[in-house]
Amino acid sequence: MASHVDVELEASFEAATKFVQATAGELDSKLLLQLYGLFKRATAGPCTTAQPSWFQATAKQKWDAWNKVTDLPEAEAKLRYIQLLTSAHPEWRDSDLPSGWVSVSCPVAEEEEQLADKDKTLLDWAKEGRADLVRKLVANGHDPNQWDDTGMTALHWATDRGNLEVVKCLLSLGAEFDFKDADGQTALHYAASCGHVEVVDALLKAGADPAAKDNEGDTPVDVACGPDVAQVLTMYRM
Repeated sequence: MASHVDVELEASFEAATKFVQATAGELDSKLLLQLYGLFKRATAGPCTTAQPSWFQATAKQKWDAWNKVTDLPEAEAKLRYIQLLTSAHPEWRDSDLPSGWVSVSCPVAEEEEQLADKDKTLLDWAKEGRADLVRKLVANGHDPNQWDDTGMTALHWATDRGNLEVVKCLLSLGAEFDFKDADGQTALHYAASCGHVEVVDALLKAGADPAAKDNEGDTPVDVACGPDVAQVLTMYRM
């Protein structure tokens, strides 16, 4: 039977991850990386995946953050996650967030400049989870496959953030699911490496290639985070 302390830690950790998920777009990217590493250790265990190559900058940052805390016990990783968030954003304890399944957003590659709404592009609205505005821009002639200077499309960004609604919206608007970024990674690579099982499933159902290889020769299952993601990908490859 779980002790009172264990139950309280689990409840606090769940509430903290909800806050991070809901406010990821407003949090400092360095903080998000640290939280990501602790979250992965607390929920997926020690880091056992292969280290990404040096030019896979985003993937390597995430791997480093996880590997740095790989020796922590699960409970300590959860406690440090809570303490780190409390130190940076003590107001999280007062947040009123909806209950339900929780995931933590993957960290962005770098801090993003704050733009006025009128200056935001399809990519910006995809990052912010605004499916309604993504749909509006595409209806007005914007290309759903436009990409940024790293080769990431709106679908890459929505997948990285784990936003299933925007992912489904983009797929319905004709977004190319096997479009590759500068590292040769598809949206499915992103979903797999971030552990977004529902997004992985949505991409596969839309026809995404589970055998697509990036510049390192890795398929989505090679970079999969956790057995649940690997199982879904393997099933589609059979």
